[in-house]
Amino acid sequence: MFQALPKVKHWITFNEPWCSGIIGYHFGVFAPGHTSDRNKSPVGDSTTEPWIVGHNIIIAHAKAVKIYRDQFKPEDKGEIAITLNGDWADPWDADDPEDVKACDRKI
Repeated sequence: MFQALPKVKHWITFNEPWCSGIIGYHFGVFAPGHTSDRNKSPVGDSTTEPWIVGHNIIIAHAKAVKIYRDQFKPEDKGEIAITLNGDWADPWDADDPEDVKACDRKI
């Protein structure tokens, strides 16, 4: 892929892997729809599968980054990263300093 698109300078290995691991393998909402909730899916183990998915995403990301940095970055001068979720929170009461602090901690 890196060789086929030499003009690309900004690479992303995975977009929001939390969604793949948790929403796909814990809640069973996203593909593949695995969950321990048998009302939603006949397959899945929400106590282990999200961890396995997360582990494999990290390994795949690390391998892609190493290949890019070792073989392509010196010539292409690009960068590679992973995109994590960016959740937003508003305070319940914007006039309450504790609510504002709680939102800052979440973000």
